[in-house]
Amino acid sequence: MGRRIPLGRPNLRPYGAGRKPVSDERGKPNPIALAMEWVAKITTVGLEMALPAIGGRYADDWLKTEYWTPIGVVVGVVVGMWHLLQMTRPKTGPGQDSDRERTNGGSAGK
Repeated sequence: MGRRIPLGRPNLRPYGAGRKPVSDERGKPNPIALAMEWVAKITTVGLEMALPAIGGRYADDWLKTEYWTPIGVVVGVVVGMWHLLQMTRPKTGPGQDSDRERTNGGSAGK
């Protein structure tokens, strides 16, 4: 009949045999991954700045007006700069206080 293979049996290896202990520490990120992350961020900000102006130009051509392009430029620059500032803000980790002081239910004017 042949050799029987047990099904559903876990791989029982000793702890040190090819396994690494679990830790909270992470290794250094891959430089290519960091570069791709920043390329995506810069592309996003660039599109946030350009697309409202392009949309305003098309709206001006379609509606035969002249004010949607400058509105699109202003909105694009404001949104792009705001998002750029949000991305470059230092991140606060768990257990770290942000810029604002925390209160314990009292009024902030005390």
